[in-house]
Amino acid sequence: MITSRKVCFTLVACLGLAWIPLLGSSDPADPEDISAETAWEWISTYEYPAVLQALEWFEADLLREPDRPTALAGVAASLAIGIGLTWDDRLETLERADRLSLQALRREPDRAEIQFARALVEILNLDFRGAEQRGRNALSMPGNPVLARLALGEALNRQGQWIEAEKVFRDAMKENGAGCPLSSGLAVALQEQQKFTDALQASQQAIDAFPDCLTARLTWTSTVYRARRTQSALKGQNQLYDRYPESRNLILLNAGAMYLKAGRCNSALNVYQRVKLGDGARYLKMFHDFGTAFCREQLGFQSEAETGYRNLLEGFPALQGGEYLKQRILFPAYRALAQLLWSIGRTGESILVLERASEDPDVPAGILRHLGDRYQELGLVDSAHGAYERAAHSGRFEDLYDEGRTIVRWIRSRAGNPSGSTLASADLSPLWDF
Repeated sequence: MITSRKVCFTLVACLGLAWIPLLGSSDPADPEDISAETAWEWISTYEYPAVLQALEWFEADLLREPDRPTALAGVAASLAIGIGLTWDDRLETLERADRLSLQALRREPDRAEIQFARALVEILNLDFRGAEQRGRNALSMPGNPVLARLALGEALNRQGQWIEAEKVFRDAMKENGAGCPLSSGLAVALQEQQKFTDALQASQQAIDAFPDCLTARLTWTSTVYRARRTQSALKGQNQLYDRYPESRNLILLNAGAMYLKAGRCNSALNVYQRVKLGDGARYLKMFHDFGTAFCREQLGFQSEAETGYRNLLEGFPALQGGEYLKQRILFPAYRALAQLLWSIGRTGESILVLERASEDPDVPAGILRHLGDRYQELGLVDSAHGAYERAAHSGRFEDLYDEGRTIVRWIRSRAGNPSGSTLASADLSPLWDF
């Protein structure tokens, strides 16, 4: 059975990757007295009042000149950031951001700000590979270099490319200073590499320099959680709830995952039920739905949990460059549903769920090994060996954990050739972290 520790690891690790603007203070300014460059600087701070002010300025600029590319992109970027912050958007908000960013791109494609705005929309639409390419293209374009680095670094983080993301954020900080979004992105990349001390230092530096930086504070609490200091993380998370009312949905999601880590499923489910879902934040909604289904399963509501898992699997969107998201949501849902069905005696359905998962080209070795185990228990020896062989040669597994040799040794021992291939139980543990 999937443990709550592993599910919480998945939830908090990925929730730390969301585009979240920062609450702060910003003095109002007359739109006639500022420039487009200033408005883009407001956006690059990710401070909530500043982003709203930028939106107001760009909306006014569109009234003055409806086809101005930077104004179209500025509105699109502000709307996209707002979706990530409030999560109470309507679908038409994302649709408008999508439409305006495309219009800007057609009129002036060779500018960093316009590529950045489109990358934000692509991230919301789960096209991480497209956002990555836009970030790379923007690096050599005129415009605000901070935005180009942010687009590229965030897209890399969303795809689990932590090492390259770390380099992007460090290079950006060398050139532009340790801004809050850059420091927070760096901290995410570091914590995913289990460099917890460095991640805490990066997020703490951002907090010290930008006290109202919500992203840095969320990254700090998630890093503390990942370092297995659950109570400290929960305390820090609870302090954010009243301080940042616009971002309560994200704060609640992180808190829910932490309650699961502490084994407090009733508290976790209560938290998840308080989250208000919008139509444009599909990335976060999937974590919410998975966490809710898992809570219900742990509390004995098997029918509701099954429905939750199935709805998540049936509604899982097509992804571009989203292999990491599959590993953190899609395949754990397959695994959890298969375990649930097996535990209540619906063995045939459990096998069908695992077989469906095995058809995906990105299927991890953990799913294939689990399928092999089920075949073996039913006496389907040939089918079991076929699943084990696929697991042994799974590039996805080796890419993620570099533990393909474990399965190879295990298969050899099952085939009656145990020489040099005896496995301790600890050797198998990475297989179950999917």
